Amino acid sequence: TGEKPFACEHCGRSFSTKAGLTSHVIIHTGEKPFTCERCGRTFNKKQNLDKHIRVHLGQKSFVCEICGKRFSQSPHVTAHMMRIHKGTIV
Repeated sequence: TGEKPFACEHCGRSFSTKAGLTSHVIIHTGEKPFTCERCGRTFNKKQNLDKHIRVHLGQKSFVCEICGKRFSQSPHVTAHMMRIHKGTIV
């Protein structure tokens, strides 16, 4: 129905679920409730912690189609393409 009954008291943005609001409010409070058990670095979103953990695990699932270099995150491949291969599109 598009109803969004959960409003942020800081900025007024509304959400359809309480979980959505809770996740959003962290932007205003600066809270970082997700901690890497290996190095202690903290994150405001679990998905950011999950990306970070891939660095510790050595998981490099993203591959440059030109030279084969592997990266742990997709944006790193894009940056590599722009910097090394001058934006070549495969």
